[in-house]
Amino acid sequence: MRVLILLDYYLPGFKGGGPAKSIFNLISHLNSLYEFSIITSDRDLGDSSSYSNVTHDKWMKFDDVKIFYASPKSLNFFNLLKIIRNHNYDIIYINSFFSFTFAIQPLLGALFSVIPREKILLAPRGELEAGCLEVKSNKKRLFLFFSKTIRLYDNLKFQATSKHEVTSIKKVLKNRVKNIVISENLGPKALPGSFNQNKPRTSEMPLRICFFSRITREKNLNYALDIIKAVVIPIKFDIYGTNHEDEKYWSICKKKMKSINEKSIEYMGSLKPNEVNNMFKNYDLFFFPTKGENYGHVIIESLSAGTPVLIADTTPWRNLEIAGVGWDVPLDKPELFIDKINNLYSLSPLSYIEMRKKALNFAIRVGNDKDILNNAKNLFN
Repeated sequence: MRVLILLDYYLPGFKGGGPAKSIFNLISHLNSLYEFSIITSDRDLGDSSSYSNVTHDKWMKFDDVKIFYASPKSLNFFNLLKIIRNHNYDIIYINSFFSFTFAIQPLLGALFSVIPREKILLAPRGELEAGCLEVKSNKKRLFLFFSKTIRLYDNLKFQATSKHEVTSIKKVLKNRVKNIVISENLGPKALPGSFNQNKPRTSEMPLRICFFSRITREKNLNYALDIIKAVVIPIKFDIYGTNHEDEKYWSICKKKMKSINEKSIEYMGSLKPNEVNNMFKNYDLFFFPTKGENYGHVIIESLSAGTPVLIADTTPWRNLEIAGVGWDVPLDKPELFIDKINNLYSLSPLSYIEMRKKALNFAIRVGNDKDILNNAKNLFN
């Protein structure tokens, strides 16, 4: 079966966040069962120049997958549809709801019967979650009204990655969507981590906390800074991630960082994929009070390095305290975030090492989950 994947950014890019990781993991697990092809941008998020190590506007092999890295000039409506129609695919797998280039354009093609509508599988990738809809909400409401008027999404097959996402899709599209398949995102096929820290924590050390994500409103760094400011224990708080998507929001965060004089807070820049695991090993806690995640690859990346997590209860990762690997806390209860940070600081070194072991073992179990793998295998049937 031939599957064409459409998404805004893919490897070797790394700034676009979770969807590229989701697709890489999917292909890693299922490449022997399906013939995958990808059409994506020839540059990373926010970059003005294209990747130097790929062929542009032609099909090429990258990690044994056929990929068309399209330049901006080739991504207009007619050129994109021509690229899609040049091959006969069984499934056209769209990995966004709001992307103009890689979702709306091909869906308009289906609306005008240029591409077979019955071949489309649409994964919103969390874009219909309440927290994500709050960002640029007026523009999104206007588009949703327009799309419903022209019946752009009517009777398409949707992929949800959780029961919660099924509810979100139905809440937005109502009875316009009839076919939703639940297939959870796959974790990495091979985990690089160990639970050992680069510099093991001792009782007298400040608690080393990191934030790692794209710095946008939905990732909620500003909220994280409020929590850090309210905590009274010794803390070192380092921030990693791209900061160019929302300059106004980043300015707000920088201003707040400067106002918290009593804490060690530093922006460390962005990371390449091969630097992430080692980065997490430098920290005692990953703090990520996100407004919503379709999967949260960065969460499993932290756990695979043995680093416990403190996250909002807005992701599929729940009941983490029961598992002994961290906490998932409601955003409307900031005092609980403060309490969990204090709890971690008070742990003995031996108890903390045990927590790191549990974190790594949790990540390994996720990577070996047979039910999730079987759901993924059946996604395209």
